[in-house]
Amino acid sequence: MQNMINEFVEACGEKSFSKVRYTHSQLRKTAWHVNSYHTVTGRTALHEACAHGLERNFRFLLQEGASVDQRTILGRQYPLHIAAANGNDALVRLLLRSEDVDAKCVDSHGRTALHVAATAGVSQTLIEHNFMLIFSLDKSAQTPMTFIRKKVANLQKDLQYHRSKMDLYQNDTGSYVEEETKHKMLEEYQKSIDDLLGVIATIEERITVMRRAEATRKKDIEERRRANVQKKMQEQEEKAKARWKADMARKYRRFRQ
Repeated sequence: MQNMINEFVEACGEKSFSKVRYTHSQLRKTAWHVNSYHTVTGRTALHEACAHGLERNFRFLLQEGASVDQRTILGRQYPLHIAAANGNDALVRLLLRSEDVDAKCVDSHGRTALHVAATAGVSQTLIEHNFMLIFSLDKSAQTPMTFIRKKVANLQKDLQYHRSKMDLYQNDTGSYVEEETKHKMLEEYQKSIDDLLGVIATIEERITVMRRAEATRKKDIEERRRANVQKKMQEQEEKAKARWKADMARKYRRFRQ
């Protein structure tokens, strides 16, 4: 039966939905569970659907009771990690709609889905859902911003390399790549870099706004505290004056008597 489970899990990572339905119908005749693991990859069918961005397979598995908070055996990653790591924002949005999905969930390295998404680029969906993920630290004390900057640095190195080797660059078949194709490849590298730099600039701007707002909030709190202290001091002075006047009035009446 395990071979059938492996076949079903693999089918969920393929575009052939008929194969998914067929392997699923065969497994329904046995005692199995939709969250069963593949013996080699350590993934469930839902993990595979998330890895390949197959929304139809994803929805089908949810209907069959697939768990959205089940981890992989290797790396202890949730479906959210896998969808984010492969840049499948459509599935990330679907997962975040579930009450059983925690955007702050971490894998065996203490990394959130935004950490792993940053290795491939970045997930605007995760940032918009919970901007505070930007400040989350993994077990190596690294934030998602660290991974984004590393990604930019790697892309810049690749771009520089391909520019320097442009005249000698060959494709896998050994034939020279046409000039237009080479320029297009370099443009794609540059676009990816510009997009990530734009994301970094947006995030840093938002962080700056947050820090200013926090500074303003702390300033307001301090001003209110000082105002309260001054008010209490004035009240105490007025009470002291009132007691002094009352004491002097009593002494004057005794003197008159």
